[in-house]
Amino acid sequence: MSGAYGGMTPKGELLAHFFTEYIDVPSEIHVPLDKKGRLKPDESVKIRRVEWGQGETVVRRDLKVGLIIPAHVVNIIATWMLDKLKSSGIEVETVEEKVENK
Repeated sequence: MSGAYGGMTPKGELLAHFFTEYIDVPSEIHVPLDKKGRLKPDESVKIRRVEWGQGETVVRRDLKVGLIIPAHVVNIIATWMLDKLKSSGIEVETVEEKVENK
């Protein structure tokens, strides 16, 4: 997963949409053939879904799953996730540390 987006619903539940992000891929690639029927990849033309401006990169987000979590369960899941991270030995920079390092 690349990230999550959401918030509290009117019923007081947490809505979390988990997504992946990736650089947009061409919808088609036209590759010409030489006289012998061999591909000429150096002359290929990419057909993009949307036009990119000069220096732009289009990033796509695909929603993979949406969860609705009752408020009383959110803290339980958060604690469980943090415990798993701690016990893994993997160190992750906190939001506060990122702000301080800028």
